[in-house]
Amino acid sequence: MKVYLVSIQYVPNITGGGGVVVKELSRELVEAGDDVTVLTIGLKDKAEETVDLIDDTGTSTVKVKRFFVSDSEKISDPYVGTKRDEFGRFEELTKQIFEFLKDKEGVIHLHGHYIIPALAKSIKEKGKKNPTLISFHALESVALEAKNIKDDYALNYIKEREEIGLKYCDYAIVNSEKVENQLKNMYPSSFSDEKVKVIPNYVSNELIHTKKISDEELLQIRRKYGLKEDSKLFFHVGRIDKIKGIEYLIESMEIVSPKFESNITIVVAGFLEEKQREYFNSISNLAKKIMNKYPNIEIKFIPNMDARDKIYFFDVCTSFITPAILEPFGLTTLEAWARGKTVIRSDNEGSRYLFDIEGNVAIPFEKKDQGIIVNFDTNRKENLAEAILWLLNNPEEAKKMGESGKKAVYEKYSWKNTIKTYRNLYQSVKN
Repeated sequence: MKVYLVSIQYVPNITGGGGVVVKELSRELVEAGDDVTVLTIGLKDKAEETVDLIDDTGTSTVKVKRFFVSDSEKISDPYVGTKRDEFGRFEELTKQIFEFLKDKEGVIHLHGHYIIPALAKSIKEKGKKNPTLISFHALESVALEAKNIKDDYALNYIKEREEIGLKYCDYAIVNSEKVENQLKNMYPSSFSDEKVKVIPNYVSNELIHTKKISDEELLQIRRKYGLKEDSKLFFHVGRIDKIKGIEYLIESMEIVSPKFESNITIVVAGFLEEKQREYFNSISNLAKKIMNKYPNIEIKFIPNMDARDKIYFFDVCTSFITPAILEPFGLTTLEAWARGKTVIRSDNEGSRYLFDIEGNVAIPFEKKDQGIIVNFDTNRKENLAEAILWLLNNPEEAKKMGESGKKAVYEKYSWKNTIKTYRNLYQSVKN
């Protein structure tokens, strides 16, 4: 089966969970014997190449075609600049991609927040009417409103393209029922239950199959980054963005430190866009103030961490923490579970989906089989601090939570178990 995967993000330019999904999907389709080509933006890359995706289970070679826009040689990531800069760049990109696709046979799977899914209209009206699927890894319009960005032009531009994608595709894939309901409420005339399919994100084979390193090697990881060797280490990884609520994690140490005498290390890793530099500087300054006031607290920022080191930090950490204000799913939670770690999460739509929560979350937090959900309605840093302190004082129960999370990943969130779902969808729309 010939499949074209279209995505802004692909190796080596992956900035979030959506890019990880495209990488893993391309790997699994190739291993299933499909003829896969990934179409993506070029940033100082080769126009056409093959990418070897290597993990402990073997090597998968994926064909990649990159399309260059007018500022490809100048930018470090595809989202740099203002929203209008982004719109112009992606319009230029999608025109090139459509010209390439318009006479091609095969299934087309469009991945993205708004402008890539909107390509479905051109494919159906001006192309060969290929079987076309879209994946909304999140709704950009919802994220924009959550960030309190007051830009009516940008919001309307994004909403228009979200609905175009939904209207013209054969299937729309979302990663949670929350996003499904958002589409249903926002775009009722283009929505249908038959068209929209919920397929959760899944954990890469690398996270599942990479062997745990020895205690000595874990110590070397701490030394590599100049971290205290005897501390309780809490790990956060994700796009460094205000919507991720990192400041609440840092501020919570004001409450945790006086109540826990041992050393505590917070490691914050993830992709840093230039447009988030101001936010990054603000949380860096906040971290310095906390460390100056509380000697037992160590906070380390590691933007753009190496993928293998990310796995090692999951192994070395006491717990994984994600205090996001908005999170439609949260692939990093599954990654932490895959490494047997308990998770502390703020209450958001992704938390409710993964932890099967209905109704109000208890104050200050609620214990679940695989981790802790923190009430984020009010007193965010205080509630988060209470959850951290509980975990520090109950290591055996926390360990059981991590083991339960690992079991859930193996049973429900492995790519090996779900690639059939994608391929069946491709076949059904193709037929």
